Amino acid sequence: MQEQLNKNKKYIRCCIATFMLLFLPSSFVVVYDVISSGFTIFLWIITAIFITFDFNYKFSLKTLTVFLLLVIFIWASALVNKENMVVSAKITFGLFVAFLYASTYNFNQLHDAFLMLMKVLCVISILGGIAFRVFPNWSAYNVFVNNNGLAVNNAYIYINAISSYRNFGMFWEPGAFGVFINFALFLELRKNEVNIISILIYVVTIVTTFSTTAFIGLAVLLIYFLFNLKRFRLSTRLCFLFMLAVLALVAFANYNYLINGVNSVFGKVLYFLRGGKSISAEVRFNSVTKAIEATKKAPIFGLGQNGLGDFAGGMVTCTMLNWFGAYGIFFGSLMLVGFCKFAKFLGKTFWKTLFCFAFVFLITFSEDLTTNAFILLIGIYGYDSGLREELIQESKEDKRKT
Repeated sequence: MQEQLNKNKKYIRCCIATFMLLFLPSSFVVVYDVISSGFTIFLWIITAIFITFDFNYKFSLKTLTVFLLLVIFIWASALVNKENMVVSAKITFGLFVAFLYASTYNFNQLHDAFLMLMKVLCVISILGGIAFRVFPNWSAYNVFVNNNGLAVNNAYIYINAISSYRNFGMFWEPGAFGVFINFALFLELRKNEVNIISILIYVVTIVTTFSTTAFIGLAVLLIYFLFNLKRFRLSTRLCFLFMLAVLALVAFANYNYLINGVNSVFGKVLYFLRGGKSISAEVRFNSVTKAIEATKKAPIFGLGQNGLGDFAGGMVTCTMLNWFGAYGIFFGSLMLVGFCKFAKFLGKTFWKTLFCFAFVFLITFSEDLTTNAFILLIGIYGYDSGLREELIQESKEDKRKT
């Protein structure tokens, strides 16, 4: 009884720590300084202290080395490029908490906590969106206008854009929300027995973001799932096929919104590829060339986070290449190798590993998650030898079942 109680307490603490790793680097209220930088750092410190309740003071030497090297490269770049020290401190605190988290909780604990939290955030966002449309007077509640002139109702864990129908969740923009939902859906689809209700929640929420990259990520996952249907129960297959048919009908009914016009979800990409001018698509595609140019200009220390933004004219949405452009080839290589290792652990086979890495690259392609602590955490997990043992064991159990 006491052992189960302790497990439950640890699970709750893991969920709280996971939530903070999502909230502090990614939420609308932090990104747009609704809460001050000082208070954000304070919350990082509290989160670190909170994690120590479960920390057993054992960690991988390789993980520690990678963490220290990343910190060194961040501060070396900050000093060389005369970056804002407060911003660098926030990034360092986030990275430290990510390291502490990876040294305390195994991947299965992160997996379960993350999926539970994302389902809760998705449901809150759907219910919040419905409520603000059923009760339009609520639009006067706690209004905040960000530096882009966007007016929102701020409920901290849910953001309602007053003049937009797109779903922000608690994140700084719908596309960012789409990144994390797609990652959650990806992890959900890896399970031996998927929960069709969970899949439905993720799919509906992705649709409400109206994010081009999120839609592409969703399409890739659904196609992948379709080709792996045979490993699931008949009821799961039928539910999935029915959901796919409904999505196809909805897409067909909204063809003009999705495809036609320079401002449509996919039309802006097609228009840009045909030589037209679409700011949204241009920023995404040019972020690749700008990050490469920045890396060539300052290969060792990069241009810094702010320096890269200034150099690229704000075109800094390609996360994995930004690691090189902002902090140099050593920082970028460490993170890239970490993600490759993580993909290998998840994929097990060559083609599945390639799919895992390509999918993560795809969903982070259109967002600047360069210093996002949760994303850095995934890279750190790649170096964790405990993760390797855990997934080898998981692979053996899967083989026994088949």
